[in-house]
Amino acid sequence: MSWRRALGPQLEELSPYQVERPEDLVRLDANESPLSADLSHVLDRLRSLPLNRYPDAAARRLREAAARRWGVAPEQVIPGNGSDEVLSILMTAVGGAGRPRPARVAYPMPTFGMYGLHAAALGLERVEIPTGSDFRLEPEAVLAVLERARPELFFLARPNNPTGTLWPRAVAEGAAALDAGLVVVDEAYGPFSGESCLDLLAQFENVVVMQTLSKVGFAALRVGFAIASPAVAGELEKVRLPYNVDALSMALAVEVLERWDELVAPIVEEVVAARGALVAGLRDLGLSPFETAGNFVLVRLPDADGAHAALKRAGLLVRNLHRPGTPLEGCLRITVGAPAENERLLEALSTYLRRRER
Repeated sequence: MSWRRALGPQLEELSPYQVERPEDLVRLDANESPLSADLSHVLDRLRSLPLNRYPDAAARRLREAAARRWGVAPEQVIPGNGSDEVLSILMTAVGGAGRPRPARVAYPMPTFGMYGLHAAALGLERVEIPTGSDFRLEPEAVLAVLERARPELFFLARPNNPTGTLWPRAVAEGAAALDAGLVVVDEAYGPFSGESCLDLLAQFENVVVMQTLSKVGFAALRVGFAIASPAVAGELEKVRLPYNVDALSMALAVEVLERWDELVAPIVEEVVAARGALVAGLRDLGLSPFETAGNFVLVRLPDADGAHAALKRAGLLVRNLHRPGTPLEGCLRITVGAPAENERLLEALSTYLRRRER
């Protein structure tokens, strides 16, 4: 068919991103927060929004609120329709014609799958850096790869999805000092770790830090940010689509950012406490969950497919990452739920393990 010839050949290796979301299951598969905050007091403000008009293309109030929250200048903030659009902005900025070779995008593996998907869709060259058996990174080994590849973009998720690993800050610092390209520290799960690399922005002009509201109770808003030096942010702004964040999401996001200590901090605190209880419960079952600093737990089982199916029959949906021959072989990723949800999961998993031993 002639239309197929119009599409880029890179699409042949890609599949649509699909999410299994049956309404009758407890959702512990997408790293959403089990808790959210009441924003009903903002409804009157939303009713007054002129829905017949485009939202503020510059997203001024949103940038200002984000700048106050993270201690930067508004011109350093690039808003996006979730972290996914922020990734698209970054990769669009480094891609394009005129290079002697395709732009390179580097990242440790395994990590957030959208890094590779976006790069492949844009025809960028991917440089995958393997981790050890426990998913740890040695800074010297990473920097050796980056020194050879000189990628235009290097992504470091802290904490990392799907492993939960809080990779060494020295990796980001060393990569930035190489001055090969942009070093992007993805802090989508940062609030659950208690650490941030935002202070590196004052030291390195080539560092970009990603933030999002999706993991702390407001996934439905689809609001994320790139925070960069004024010079880098000015270049990223050139490829940010106008009106990329809608007026309703902006108004709610401003409220969240301005009342972070009241609305978000308690959610993070409760999730971190529930995470500790979930990890302890998995260990009590004889399992060895990987160390995690996120709002999820990665655990390897003798039969991940069987466990995933058993949990689903029990009304619980977790993410099955099992792929034979890969570092994630035998692994399930479990989002930290509310305490009652976590107890239900542990009971169902205990039942499955007992039956399997018979």
